[in-house]
Amino acid sequence: MRDILIKYVRDKSRKPIGMVVAVKQEKEPFTLGWSLCNKKDKWNRDIAKKIAIGRAYNISHRDEVFTYYDVPESLHDEVHNMNVRANRYFKGD
Repeated sequence: MRDILIKYVRDKSRKPIGMVVAVKQEKEPFTLGWSLCNKKDKWNRDIAKKIAIGRAYNISHRDEVFTYYDVPESLHDEVHNMNVRANRYFKGD
């Protein structure tokens, strides 16, 4: 699928703990979404993807600007990197 970019977020021992996505939109170039697994929960890729994509679509349907205040501090760097990557990727479309 060319309309979505996915980046897995991993802990220090390289276990997946979250996901950051960029989803191409009609009105704007793309929106970002994220998910982060609670330490008590077991990682599930499908649930993480569904949550992250849901947040990306939800941002586009609200008339609000995406801010880093919405994202846990531990994901700020990952979201920033995805923003840079998505700008390059979707610009070429």
